[in-house]
Amino acid sequence: MFATTAMTKVARAETAPVSYAAPPECPDVDAFRAEIEKRADAGRVLARAHTSIAKSAEHGYDGTLRIDDRARDVHAATCEEVVQALALAAALAAEEMAAEAPMPPEPAISPVAPVKEVPAPPSAAVDRPRPVTREPENDDGIVLGAGLGATGAVGPTVAPEVFVFGGFELDGRSLRLALDVARSSDMDTVAGTARFERWSARVDGCPLSVRFGVRLSPCVGFEGGLLRGMGQSISNAEASSLVWLSLGVGGRADLDLTRSLFVAADVQLGFPLLRHGFFVRPSDVVYEVPAVFGQAALSLGYRFSE
Repeated sequence: MFATTAMTKVARAETAPVSYAAPPECPDVDAFRAEIEKRADAGRVLARAHTSIAKSAEHGYDGTLRIDDRARDVHAATCEEVVQALALAAALAAEEMAAEAPMPPEPAISPVAPVKEVPAPPSAAVDRPRPVTREPENDDGIVLGAGLGATGAVGPTVAPEVFVFGGFELDGRSLRLALDVARSSDMDTVAGTARFERWSARVDGCPLSVRFGVRLSPCVGFEGGLLRGMGQSISNAEASSLVWLSLGVGGRADLDLTRSLFVAADVQLGFPLLRHGFFVRPSDVVYEVPAVFGQAALSLGYRFSE
């Protein structure tokens, strides 16, 4: 067992005393300083540090580094490891001290006389690129068009129809009025053949729309006109024209071909408000209007927008 006071090695730096105490088998103060110098300036920290190393009561070595009011304790199996750990702690403390040191005052800058700007000749002017803006999509305006479709409730089979339409669009909403004619093919009855026609006007309103490449809109409609049944090759044939009223609900898809030209596809379910029946005298029923029917149409339109 060695007494610490007997084994103390005291060394002095060139400008300030260095407090370093360690057993004889440990690296001396110069080795300790060299370890610090590998990482930082040792002079600043050694002037304020107190380092002591002693054998541990169990095994290995214990070391303590004190700088002002801060202390760092380490333990290692060999004294060399303790010295390296304390040197690393001292180097970190030296870096902190350097960061806390006040910065030297900036040198005074003498005033400089202002330089008069000389305009560049016109030939030296450089054209700056102008930002390119994309013209916003404009769906507002008056629309006109025509189309073909297929509809039920004009005889027992699907009937072709033609129509023209006009209307306006505003902020993704649209209102259209269409005039259409649908005519069924000839159908056989017990007394001969019959044909049906529907002449009507339809108002469709689409309160909103969303875009996914095409513009999709939910729509509701009201249709009014005449449903006409005519006997063909029937003795004493008669024609009857009855009022036609129906409500519809469906959707529309619009695809712009150009800024003004577009195509539209409409699909609706119709609900007749008056369900008429046609018969051959005295009571042979030829056709009765169903409770629900379908409609589909494809149209080409032109948008008059600003």
